[in-house]
Amino acid sequence: MAPLSVVQNWANEVKKWLGKIKLDPIVAMGKKEDVQKVCKMFSNNFYRLLLISYESFMTYSSILNNNCDLLILDEGHRLKNDKIKTYTVFNEFSCKRRIILSGTPL
Repeated sequence: MAPLSVVQNWANEVKKWLGKIKLDPIVAMGKKEDVQKVCKMFSNNFYRLLLISYESFMTYSSILNNNCDLLILDEGHRLKNDKIKTYTVFNEFSCKRRIILSGTPL
């Protein structure tokens, strides 16, 4: 999960460093069909990476819930305030592991 402005940058970096053979990133640009397609793909035995904006994640978190092994949050300083909706959705999301990336001290 990342701000919309850097989602495609993440996809480019994953392809650059890992190559498509190991992990093929899928960018969901806010369309429900994209998110549903990825959830179906998660059910097979291949590793998948979904890159999604904060806004789309909040909209489709119920579809993604329990289909995720690792959630990485870029710009994690957005979660400083536990009263905002982003924090609430992130906190209620069921996932085995979570990583928060931030250049700002929390």
